[in-house]
Amino acid sequence: MDYTMANNFYSVFYCCKYEIREFMKEGNGGVIVNNASIAGLTGLPGNPAYVASKHAVNGLTKNLALDYARYGIRINSVNPAGTTTPMVAEAYEYVRSHREAAIKAGMDPAKAQSMAGQKRTSMLEREATAEEQAASILFLVSDDATHMTGATVQTDGGWTSF
Repeated sequence: MDYTMANNFYSVFYCCKYEIREFMKEGNGGVIVNNASIAGLTGLPGNPAYVASKHAVNGLTKNLALDYARYGIRINSVNPAGTTTPMVAEAYEYVRSHREAAIKAGMDPAKAQSMAGQKRTSMLEREATAEEQAASILFLVSDDATHMTGATVQTDGGWTSF
């Protein structure tokens, strides 16, 4: 739990702390986009620490947006589902190998499948590309999003809609 919170929440907390400090010093406002996850919007079977850490990122985003909007600082978060990257491929392989090991050790295959969650696809039936995720972030920092703050934007291909 401590490792997951340090990597997924404390790192965001401290980045925000120092980014806001600089924005306040400069006095010109600013924009922060935090990276959470679909796990910050829902639960995922067998992942309580990860889910808690990503909910914490979204809670922090909303609270900081409330506290710093009056200074012209906008703070939002993106909440992606699976994105085609080497890190995600490695994570899928890790889960697959642990699921197979559990079945080999005698775990019921249905229970072992729950280790990976039941839902495996979005409404678009594919993972996002890194470029698609970047485009969402670039929109949030652009002048086209100047009236958005405190938003938790689902960049998940509709995954959290069902």
